[in-house]
Amino acid sequence: MVVAGHRRPDGDDHAVAAMIGRTRSFIHDFAAASEVTKDTGELFGMMKAKYPHHANDWSLLVSANAAMQRDGSAS
Repeated sequence: MVVAGHRRPDGDDHAVAAMIGRTRSFIHDFAAASEVTKDTGELFGMMKAKYPHHANDWSLLVSANAAMQRDGSAS
């Protein structure tokens, strides 16, 4: 069973394969974007443009900052 704590309220609780697929795509795209962006703001902007409704801004910003700190590029 998948418990989607941060899903859209109108989402289908039984569309597990689709939810996992979308999450997998988001993670893959985030990892790829973190390799080509120069700082936290650029990574945040790129992901927000591609997935405007996927994640809340705070968690995306924290994740982008953490990814850039690993590379020494946070700003």
